[in-house]
Amino acid sequence: MNIKALKRVQWDMARRPTQVNMGSYFSSIWRKLKAKNLQQASKIASNLDDRTEGEKALGLTHTQSHNLFYQENWPLEFRERMVMARTPKQYTEAVIDRITHFIETKGKE
Repeated sequence: MNIKALKRVQWDMARRPTQVNMGSYFSSIWRKLKAKNLQQASKIASNLDDRTEGEKALGLTHTQSHNLFYQENWPLEFRERMVMARTPKQYTEAVIDRITHFIETKGKE
């Protein structure tokens, strides 16, 4: 698991909470991580369907990627927070906290 890359994802999400969409965000992480700088990264579209590339870029096993990419595999607390979010900021905070939990549990949850 590439913790540095996951923390970069959190930082990027916090900067642009209105652009966080769990349906497409992680599937394009690999392109953002390859970007040479933030300006370039911000120009990259986040709508790829190939989650395998995101898995590789984040250094995740197949099981870890399913635990992180698919909300139905998230702990209930984070799924509920994401669904109940009333603002982009609340939604993004729930996702960022979910990533923190994922890191803390070494990808098991």
